[in-house]
Amino acid sequence: CGEDNVITVWADNSDDPSYPPGKPQDALDFAYFGGIYRDCWMIVHNKVFITDPNYENETAGGGLFVSFDKVSEQSAQLKLDAHIRNTSRKSFGGKILYELYDRDDKRVLSKEAGLSVSKGLAKQISCKVTVETPHLWSPDSPYLYKLHIYIKDKAGNTIDGYYRRIGIRSIEFKGKDGFWLNGKPYPYPLMGANRHQDFAVIGNALPNSLHWRDAKKLRDAGMRVIRNAHYPQDPAFMDACDELGLFVIVNTPGWQFWNDQPIFAQRVYSDIRNMVRRDRNHPCILAWELSINEIRMPEEFIDRAVAIGHEEYPGQTYIAGWMKYGYDIYIEARQHRKEALYSKPLIVSEYGDWEYFAMNAGFEQERWSDMLPEERSSRQARGSGEVRLLQQATNVQEAHNDNLSTHAFADGYWAMFDYSRGLLPDLELSGASDVFRLPKYAAWFFRSQRDADEGTPFSEPMVFIASEWKPGISRGVRIFSNCEEVELTLDGCSLGRRTPDTNTMSNRLPHPPFSFAASCEKPGTLT
Repeated sequence: CGEDNVITVWADNSDDPSYPPGKPQDALDFAYFGGIYRDCWMIVHNKVFITDPNYENETAGGGLFVSFDKVSEQSAQLKLDAHIRNTSRKSFGGKILYELYDRDDKRVLSKEAGLSVSKGLAKQISCKVTVETPHLWSPDSPYLYKLHIYIKDKAGNTIDGYYRRIGIRSIEFKGKDGFWLNGKPYPYPLMGANRHQDFAVIGNALPNSLHWRDAKKLRDAGMRVIRNAHYPQDPAFMDACDELGLFVIVNTPGWQFWNDQPIFAQRVYSDIRNMVRRDRNHPCILAWELSINEIRMPEEFIDRAVAIGHEEYPGQTYIAGWMKYGYDIYIEARQHRKEALYSKPLIVSEYGDWEYFAMNAGFEQERWSDMLPEERSSRQARGSGEVRLLQQATNVQEAHNDNLSTHAFADGYWAMFDYSRGLLPDLELSGASDVFRLPKYAAWFFRSQRDADEGTPFSEPMVFIASEWKPGISRGVRIFSNCEEVELTLDGCSLGRRTPDTNTMSNRLPHPPFSFAASCEKPGTLT
């Protein structure tokens, strides 16, 4: 008392094969940089307080756990579990109070329960409440309530408390009937992307505002589901996905590395528990991906990982993995596709990268036999020029069109943003946008696949001219749009009016591109 206190934290991210991801950082396809690069909080509380779930290490317990049952437009049942610890020298008696507020700060309900905790002990308190005519959370209506929790003593004094945002929703996979949200079949495709948090110059140490901005850009591009490849991402990003309406597949850290020493699996199990406990109250959670990416794992490990996922989130939850064995959801990378798996839900998790589909900008399907491999690649910098950016967009289009022939309920492009790597000094350039988040042509293709009139956020008519109109380079003009017809003009003179392309790369797309046989003999303004 009355003196300075020093808190010392020692952070060590030295290469260690016993800690996932295990692979040396200079061999990873993504880079973790040193130090503590996310928000840290020092929480000061009284001697009776609501605990932290990971500190307490209680299976499906600790802290506040909000889950749902019997969700419909008429009513929804909320199960509220709170873990209270008493560190004082005497028993505590009082009550726990919940208050739920809507978006307009109107109180929807209030629920209290008696609370008695012996000295030096902790107690889990459970209760159920029913919300009448709830506003249900969905990607297209991401409605969030505020749930306040208070610990009060017998005199009515607030001893501890806080609030968090929650979304009321239910998800279910019904085999051939597909994906159901809030008791109804979901009417739109879950088009998505993988996301690395790395940002130009900053690296991994993004401020919360940039995490929110990334989520907004993903939503603007037409995405409804994001795969956090390949690690749990910042809580600020999860909050933004709750707010903006993005489903999230959360990943345990790991890539192309397995250690047979038992300590490695035990630390993966610990990561799984910590991850589920941290993120379990987010309505954006679609599934927990509890597999080490792109490495064969022992079946006994998979069995235990899946069991832990269901232990930590009892009730309605889904565990995903990239191996066919054991998981509730099979995650299949399109480039690794060998056979469809119809016995469980399927996500096409990575596509559009390195497809080598050499084609002249989609115009008349004329193949460019003289293109070099690096020109055919989907890995193109934003400054690579029209020909290469159109090639990348063509590869993405071909793969997305093919995905729509499968029974997958969701697909995810690899990757939405360029990012830096540990294993190579250059950027990974698969992104539909660059490392500054500036869009390439492929980003506009994704946006064009959203209906203009579906009546949901981020749906509106759009048109993008994917041409720099340069003599000797531009062989026709491709346009990405979700409209029924497009008219193209050059310096005010019409070059024609077209309906969407019809070819084998467009036959399943909601909105195929438009191709114009315009010859670029001189500069001008395309409209």
